[in-house]
Amino acid sequence: MNRDSRAGGVTEGSDAGADLEHLRHHASHSSATTTARYSRKTLTRTRAVAGLRVAHREIKDDQNNS
Repeated sequence: MNRDSRAGGVTEGSDAGADLEHLRHHASHSSATTTARYSRKTLTRTRAVAGLRVAHREIKDDQNNS
């Protein structure tokens, strides 16, 4: 849906380091608070999950090699 495209664009821009005010203008929001809600911060979350997965694999490998 169109609303998902807008949130996706704001999220991608935010992950890329775009300024919140520039993102607000790009999304045609009147309030920066609205724009901040659209940013899902996926890059930070994805990196955190990836790190946990790697750590979990290392623990399993250590247990299997003991």
